[in-house]
Amino acid sequence: MSSSAQETLALPEWLTRLSLEEIKDRLAQGSLLASLQKDLRGGGRDALVGVRLAQEGYESESSFLILLLELKNPAAQSPYEKEVVLQYPHPGDPPSNRPIRSWCYPDDPWLPSLARMDRGHAFLDDTAWEKPWKRIFPQDGEISVQRLLYNPGRRATFLLSSPKSGAKLILKAIRSSDFEECLARVEAIQGSSLCDRITLPTLFSYSIRENAFLYEYLPGRRIDRFQADGASQIRPYLLEAVAGIASEIHQTAIPQLPRWSPQMEADTARNLLGRLEAHYPAASTAIRPLFERLFRGFVEGARSYSYSYSYMIHNSFSAKHIFCHAGGLNSLTPVSLAIIDWDSAVLGPREKDLGSFLAGFPDRKEECRLFLDRYQERAGCVVELKLVNCFLQYRRLLKACRQILRQGDADETSVNALREIEDRLDHNPLVG
Repeated sequence: MSSSAQETLALPEWLTRLSLEEIKDRLAQGSLLASLQKDLRGGGRDALVGVRLAQEGYESESSFLILLLELKNPAAQSPYEKEVVLQYPHPGDPPSNRPIRSWCYPDDPWLPSLARMDRGHAFLDDTAWEKPWKRIFPQDGEISVQRLLYNPGRRATFLLSSPKSGAKLILKAIRSSDFEECLARVEAIQGSSLCDRITLPTLFSYSIRENAFLYEYLPGRRIDRFQADGASQIRPYLLEAVAGIASEIHQTAIPQLPRWSPQMEADTARNLLGRLEAHYPAASTAIRPLFERLFRGFVEGARSYSYSYSYMIHNSFSAKHIFCHAGGLNSLTPVSLAIIDWDSAVLGPREKDLGSFLAGFPDRKEECRLFLDRYQERAGCVVELKLVNCFLQYRRLLKACRQILRQGDADETSVNALREIEDRLDHNPLVG
């Protein structure tokens, strides 16, 4: 990338006045590029030659778009890219038609350390780490910095690697308002007996000043990618191994963790429904009764529990957070799987993790039954199947909401998903 990639871009004011949907419409029509070419100003002579939507997200607090601008410097042979982030409030949050903030990556106002994290050795050496850690990168070699995840205003994850030695680490940035709670969670989990029974990445160190965590890198493949590679024959063994991991997590007592509540689930859905109501009212009308039924299920499930929430749940227990990292597919055991991203762990109902995991798998009753049977055998308990189904359909409802916001309410996939959720609640539950 040329040095001009570091030039500051002055975003035109009209861009930050457009709604999220208006920007997507102009992108689809092809008019956004021409408008930006006319008004976008850089610090030099760089010309804008392309624009596309790189990412869109609908979170509990806000929604965002990331536009990827392609710029060309007359002195350079190839163009370079610049990311523009536009973050929007949810409908009802004043002002409802303007972004909360706009910035060019990495100048995230909530994650100020991002601008320094791509400096490799310089960042690692200059940062005040709270715990000593073994320096695994050769000082005479470069460090490659690859961004794995970016949630604007909240967090970012990077893979640091040495082309010379092959050494790797995970670097994670968290916004300052979440850092203290996240650190308390991670330290409580790392200090528990769970680390002796399952595989999870070790926290090497952290920086309070930079709001950053440095983790062990665990190689492997996400288990949700096995099916695409024709590995369906290992699914029974995979489900049994995951059931074993879930039982180990749920039998771990960590009283320092915060407690789950139905309201934690409701906030995300209500914000999505608010945006749907503003732009796709027919879809919102169809979805709201389903959401209210599921929310009542959470409340009733929490109220009727025969035990207190004294055990941990991962709270984001899905196939994308589970890696096969040791022994390969021919020797699947709980130890050969690794679980990442423990930032949202709480004390709560085990059915939340079970439903979240099953929501990401195809609709095969026999597999759901196998997974739950194996889990109950390992955990020595009986799960509330109605509550598992409630969490399962809730995850799928959120997915359908986001699909409609991305592709519109005429998308056949989302329409079919809503019909199936209603059927699973009324007549044909996947579990129970």
